[in-house]
Amino acid sequence: MEAIIKNRFRIVKLLGQGGMGDVFLAEDSKHGRQVAIKRIGADFIHDMDAESHFRHGALAASRLNHPNVCTIYEIVEENDSAFIIMQYVDGVTLDQLLKIKSLTLEQVIDIALQIAAGLEAAQDRSIVHRDIKPGNIMIDCSSQVKILDFGLAKICPGAIAKENKVCADPELSDQGIIMGTASYMSPEQVKGLHTDGRTDIFSYGVVLYEMIESKNPFSARENIVTLYNILHSKVGFSRDVPKLLRAIVTKAMRKNRKYRYKDFSEIIKDLLALQKQLAQAANRPL
Repeated sequence: MEAIIKNRFRIVKLLGQGGMGDVFLAEDSKHGRQVAIKRIGADFIHDMDAESHFRHGALAASRLNHPNVCTIYEIVEENDSAFIIMQYVDGVTLDQLLKIKSLTLEQVIDIALQIAAGLEAAQDRSIVHRDIKPGNIMIDCSSQVKILDFGLAKICPGAIAKENKVCADPELSDQGIIMGTASYMSPEQVKGLHTDGRTDIFSYGVVLYEMIESKNPFSARENIVTLYNILHSKVGFSRDVPKLLRAIVTKAMRKNRKYRYKDFSEIIKDLLALQKQLAQAANRPL
């Protein structure tokens, strides 16, 4: 990796590797700030489809301006490589946090509301993320949630990415290629069908379940078993949580998408109702 990009961005260290790109911490000399820089992985540099998706993800995220979405500043090119310059979030991923401790009910609801708010903004911009998982959710030192990595995102031209607004991906879906991270895929992703906003709602439900139970409801050692579980396994709870929270998770993870929430505004409404219930119970005199 070049020490300096575009005579402006000085690479400090590697932050992480995964998906299609490597992410580096860098100093931006022009604006005097730290930034995160994502470069397409070495294995994909000469892969035109991967390069296209890399740019597509950046374009999708750059359309969003929301406190719960990681900000994309710009895309630069150097030596036949593309680099996404984005906001540096000092914190931990939800995946890392869940490995450290179990979350309180209040923390679960707070994080769930912030994720839903960011994804509601994406839906309103006709964007389906398609890879919602704890590893793509960052929590900074002030407990603010940031949704990362729109590398598999799809824009639905002229339509809101909500119920019945199908996002076709002719370059990939027609080839039968499964997109996403196995244990967080929706049934329609597993089947190789076209996706819409309810795809993100299913994955969100899986993340919410994992925050409650500290485990993924479908994950197995073999991917084929994981995919089978997504299509056929029923989800149960071992932790004592409010009935409404269970109902939210269950509805988000309906196998048939027409029975899921139609959009994230509905989820936010139910989460706020749950939050109000808990506050009233806490303030109730003994």
